[in-house]
Amino acid sequence: MEHGPARIVPLAVWWGAMQIDLQVYLLEGEELGLVDTAGPGASLVEALAADGRAPAEISVVINTHAHADHAGGNHTVKTLGGGRLCIHRDDAPFLEDPGLSFDRFFGPRTRILRGEAAATAERAAYIEGMGGALAADRLLDDGDLIELGGSLAIRVIHLPGHTPGSAGFFWEKEGILIAGDSVAGLGTPEGSLPLVFDLAAYRASVDRLLDMPIGRLYTSHPYRGLRVTAAAVREGADVRTYLEDSKEMAARLAEAFEAQADRADDAPLIEIADAVVDSLPPEMGHRRIAELPFADFTATTVLWGTRGAQ
Repeated sequence: MEHGPARIVPLAVWWGAMQIDLQVYLLEGEELGLVDTAGPGASLVEALAADGRAPAEISVVINTHAHADHAGGNHTVKTLGGGRLCIHRDDAPFLEDPGLSFDRFFGPRTRILRGEAAATAERAAYIEGMGGALAADRLLDDGDLIELGGSLAIRVIHLPGHTPGSAGFFWEKEGILIAGDSVAGLGTPEGSLPLVFDLAAYRASVDRLLDMPIGRLYTSHPYRGLRVTAAAVREGADVRTYLEDSKEMAARLAEAFEAQADRADDAPLIEIADAVVDSLPPEMGHRRIAELPFADFTATTVLWGTRGAQ
């Protein structure tokens, strides 16, 4: 089979459960790779078909991390194609036990906002949506190389903060980084905070990216910047501007969390979250909990930032 030049191809995958497009990325070398598989029940197969591709062609599946909107199609791709599944070793336990993923990242927030019964129901739905346990074929570490041939070799960049094993994938030859959710700007367009579970690790990850020669940056959602518009693809000077905006956002959050530390264990989560949002510069465009169409991102970030989750 004759191959064209190596390249990375962004694909928008519609996820009806959340009414959003999710970005996944085809790695076209001598072998075909896929970074992330979108959410459970998302139109991944249809998106591949629109690009003239099928799951059976995919040799390597790489997850940026184990959240459902990035790994929810793993079972589908493995069943239809059998590609080798790769993920950073620190997130692998969350693929092997989706219940652990829910309990670690989402359960504490759900119990506070919607109660124990809701948490139990959402946990069951999360496990069902993920298709159950799935073990990775390769555990990735920082600095590992994933080679697909045809000059396409992707370096693993460990970028914890969003999850313990969040990772970016860097095509060094072309200066292209696929970052997943590991650097989230000011957050999503509707005014939520960026979803961060370990702010100290996240800040270190952003600093690491600022030291890298990135000419093009791909993220999984159209994150906002302060000085750049919402987008999932950034090039040239916009990359550094976006990373600097992300660093500024993280610093502001650290200050806001510190200011709420003395009352975080006693005051209601929504009250604390609104206080955090109110402390941020208005030009950052964040909205209070009651004004958000989906408040879970902001509530989760504030819960972890002020209480370390519970």
